[in-house]
Amino acid sequence: MAGGVDLEYEQREYACPNCGRQGSGHEVLQKSPPEFFLQPHQMYPMSQSDFDHWLAILKEHFPGDPRLREVGISWYPGER
Repeated sequence: MAGGVDLEYEQREYACPNCGRQGSGHEVLQKSPPEFFLQPHQMYPMSQSDFDHWLAILKEHFPGDPRLREVGISWYPGER
């Protein structure tokens, strides 16, 4: 890190944008598949149930994400 201390990953502090909690030891338990953010996509269609699962997680943890305004308009699962 330029001009600072280079901390190990487990020592770095992160803040949750939803609840504001800040601390070290952040651990990603589960990642969405990349195609979730590519919907709709001809080569990587996603089922409605999979899309709904990841959408609920996004809404819970990142309620201010600007992509949420596009759900059902330009962001939806599979193809139309």
